[in-house]
Amino acid sequence: MDAAWKRLTPYQKKALAPLAPHWSQINEAQRNKWLAISNNFEKLSPKEQSTLHERMANWAALSPQQRAQARLTFNETKSIGADEKKSQWEAYQALSNDEKKKLAAQQKTGIQGAATASKAPPPDKVIRLPGKSTPATESGKTTSGTVIDKKTLLPTTVVIPEGT
Repeated sequence: MDAAWKRLTPYQKKALAPLAPHWSQINEAQRNKWLAISNNFEKLSPKEQSTLHERMANWAALSPQQRAQARLTFNETKSIGADEKKSQWEAYQALSNDEKKKLAAQQKTGIQGAATASKAPPPDKVIRLPGKSTPATESGKTTSGTVIDKKTLLPTTVVIPEGT
């Protein structure tokens, strides 16, 4: 079991139980959101608690790409007015099962422009991040001739004269 999971209170562990196997892979910001959700868990009815646990388990089972798509869809629907949402939902509910399947098949395009690379890019196409791939010397200059700007923490390329 993850050390961060062990530090949770019994109350938090109960509320977040479906996430236990995945807790070590969840970043700190997401953990904080889940912990905030757990604060109201005891105030929910048993049915609501069960629904929340079911949704947590479903969310944890999604791939990172599916989670990203869910976030995009959520943000898109957030910008639609309540009347428009209701109208669209009613129109969807009026569709036959075959029409719903056809509509779902059209939507399986995935995230546009956020595909993972099938192979590593060539080294000349990779942007080196400071402190990650090119170690800096004590002077602040990296071994590749890049200086880290102390105000912005962004790399600044320095031309190193030949023969030095």
